[in-house]
Amino acid sequence: MTAPNRPYPEGAYGKRGTMRGYQDIDEAEAMRRMRKPIDDANNTAHGRLFGGLFGGFTGFGQLLDDLAKAFRGDGIFGPGPLKDIRDGQLDYASRVDLLEGVRGYGAAYMTSNPAVVAGATRMPFNAQLGPLKGVQVLAAGGLRLESEGLWQISATTLAKSTPFGGGDETVMYLSVREPGGGVIFSEIPDVKRPGGSRLTHHVTAPFVIPEPNFEVHVWVTSAKWRNFAGGTWYSRLSAIKHDNRVVATGTPDYPDDPIN
Repeated sequence: MTAPNRPYPEGAYGKRGTMRGYQDIDEAEAMRRMRKPIDDANNTAHGRLFGGLFGGFTGFGQLLDDLAKAFRGDGIFGPGPLKDIRDGQLDYASRVDLLEGVRGYGAAYMTSNPAVVAGATRMPFNAQLGPLKGVQVLAAGGLRLESEGLWQISATTLAKSTPFGGGDETVMYLSVREPGGGVIFSEIPDVKRPGGSRLTHHVTAPFVIPEPNFEVHVWVTSAKWRNFAGGTWYSRLSAIKHDNRVVATGTPDYPDDPIN
């Protein structure tokens, strides 16, 4: 029992209440009054949570646009929490001067999340990441190597989780092809058995190219229907040329002059 000299709880009927006041309260009103402190606390917590997550955005449209760009890994984000997610290499696509002393370099990523249903699917590595030198990004996905010699090539893809049935296996092929892209020159598969879970494929290997304009493709297969993730976080294809130029020829060896 509350002591006589203590205040009544907020919303309670005390000695100044009347029988008429009690009669006006039905069951729903009583339940509402009992839940009010809990509801007020929940509303405050939700407000703080969503305010912290989305308060930096200027509008819902900008939020959706920035989220789409975050998944693709490209674009300039508007003001807000996502402005720091963008890959900084996208700002240096024209800075070939940063590749001084490098014979050849190029990198690309995917701007979509391609679906793989059956058979081999070519991954759309069609967006430039950073500067290019001696390398072209192919519109259909991949890289064209503009010179012969030794190249170090790497590819990364992420197979997303899936609820669909089928076999457990996914395979990513790092495929180096002759000019035109139709004939396989050399290829390395990365075989995994993730079931329905997501996983990352990664292959890196050296390849000796006998002539210019060989192409690098990435192909994948999946026994289950699934998507592969695009964007700069989860997709990457790159090629680095090892220099095969003669750095110094030395001094020619001349015969001694005759002694007079």
